Amino acid sequence: MSIYSYEIFEIVSEKGSFAKAAAVLSLTPSAVSHSIAKLEDDLGCQLFWRNRSGVELTEEGRHLLPYIKKIQASNDELLHEARRIRNKEVGLVKVGVFYSVAANWLPNILKKFHADCPGIEVEVMEGGYADIAKWLDERKLDIGLLSNLTAEGLDYTVLKKEPLIYVTPPDFVPKNKTYVTIEEMKENELILQKECGDFDALAFLEANDIKVNSFYNMYEDQTLLSLVECGLGTAIMPGLATRLSTSNVNRYHIEPEVTRTIVLAVPDERSVSQATKLFRQHIIDFVETEESKM
Repeated sequence: MSIYSYEIFEIVSEKGSFAKAAAVLSLTPSAVSHSIAKLEDDLGCQLFWRNRSGVELTEEGRHLLPYIKKIQASNDELLHEARRIRNKEVGLVKVGVFYSVAANWLPNILKKFHADCPGIEVEVMEGGYADIAKWLDERKLDIGLLSNLTAEGLDYTVLKKEPLIYVTPPDFVPKNKTYVTIEEMKENELILQKECGDFDALAFLEANDIKVNSFYNMYEDQTLLSLVECGLGTAIMPGLATRLSTSNVNRYHIEPEVTRTIVLAVPDERSVSQATKLFRQHIIDFVETEESKM
């Protein structure tokens, strides 16, 4: 049974004639008759009495007519909602972000997205790289921002490469004044966010055989910066993580330069919803325009 056969049934019941219904539907009377016969066969009951003046509903037909009208109405609602989705009006996007992106990028992205697509809801989950990768793998998220080092097995787009920087107490001045070398970093005590697990910093430390003397069980970038400000050590952090900080610390470039790659990942590109595609494009546009100015 098809929706169209229900429409034919409804119009025949209104017009009381196969010929008149056929004219409305731009069909032949025989096509209308065949459709009604097929519907009667599928439902297992006779829907119309045939007479010389046309047709009229049987008792069974009168009983089923309200149900068929409900099906028609539900189909109209379905098509209406589909049109709203295509026209960017409705939807839900679940996005995962790490801390520095949540603080620096997300407010402006959400503000513009809600203005452009007010009918699409956005749910935000905040966590470390590993958390976001796990949530994407478990399909708890539609989209996530994380490091490329933790995006293995996911479909992702590179958003931005940014340098890692060396953060020191306010009284520290490197030998080369404006930048630090790997050898100089080896001479100073380093602090790392143990539980958060900054994979980019860890990869850099391991590749250059730099030892970490202090680990602290903390998640927030600001906490690490506060420890550095107090003289408890130095840190290697992405520049984005220090941008909004009010801590009194020094920031130096590392030579040779080392970067982290921020990516925008989805569990499976083949199943990305229209709402997610729209939100993804807003993130890409923000990074290409607004973020590039900073």
